[in-house]
Amino acid sequence: MSESQSPLAQNEAEEMAQRLHALMEEKGIPPRSRASKLTQILGLSPSQSSRKLRGVSPLTVPQLRQVAEHFEVQAERLLQPPTDPDQGSVDATFIVGKQVIPGKLWVGERFPLLGRRPEFVALEKEGRWEVVDFASSAGFQPFIVDRFVMRFPLGQGDRVAIVDDDASFAEAIAEYLQEQGLDALAYSDVSEFYEELQADGDGPVFDAFIVDWNLGDYTGLEVMRRIQRSSSAAAPLILLTGVLSQGLGDANETVGQALDEKENAIYMQKPVDNVALGKTLKNMLRTHRGKH
Repeated sequence: MSESQSPLAQNEAEEMAQRLHALMEEKGIPPRSRASKLTQILGLSPSQSSRKLRGVSPLTVPQLRQVAEHFEVQAERLLQPPTDPDQGSVDATFIVGKQVIPGKLWVGERFPLLGRRPEFVALEKEGRWEVVDFASSAGFQPFIVDRFVMRFPLGQGDRVAIVDDDASFAEAIAEYLQEQGLDALAYSDVSEFYEELQADGDGPVFDAFIVDWNLGDYTGLEVMRRIQRSSSAAAPLILLTGVLSQGLGDANETVGQALDEKENAIYMQKPVDNVALGKTLKNMLRTHRGKH
């Protein structure tokens, strides 16, 4: 489906992403699976789906209707913003043990002295509202919790680009890394990866890269040099190749040159073990964060 058909205004993209996330949450789709679900519904590339879910690129009206039809809801739910969904609520925190979770609270009546005790109640402390277990409300006037909506960020953690012209191979790595809590995106089209690499302005677009050496009309060296010119130049990179282990003369030297040019870059031999790859990548990310 073409993204040029009846696009919503660009400044509505983030609001639309919020509505789409809310719908997917209601349907029980976890955050790490939402981009692949949107790809399945609309036939988009993984990167296109990710951009739409992050509010970077707007969905078209036909795409919205297609999503609504898939989830069997009225299209107007996605086309039109709800009327003040937080009306009557106050900012509050939900405290469970050592966890403090922000959200929106709808406060009910004062808790009566008699009657069944609820598991959780609302308390007002110095102008701030908290939701706590009933046993923690001693000394305060508890209120009934009509409703509490938790607020979680939409992000999935470090964004990792997997660039490999073998789509199934790249998708398999991305799926494994997503299971490990990373926001991994597979790119089998290098030109699409280049477009995404420069799409978000001055800030880093990716936190790490996994790049194959042989990419059809491109080489890993070209891709790494393009990354070096981007806002994500400092991000860790793993180059996947069998050249170094095979000792193939000039090719061996070229791969070595690519690794020398890119700071915080290593190579791993193909075929790669996903577990080893994931552990290595997370170690590189931790080291990188410690330096910045």
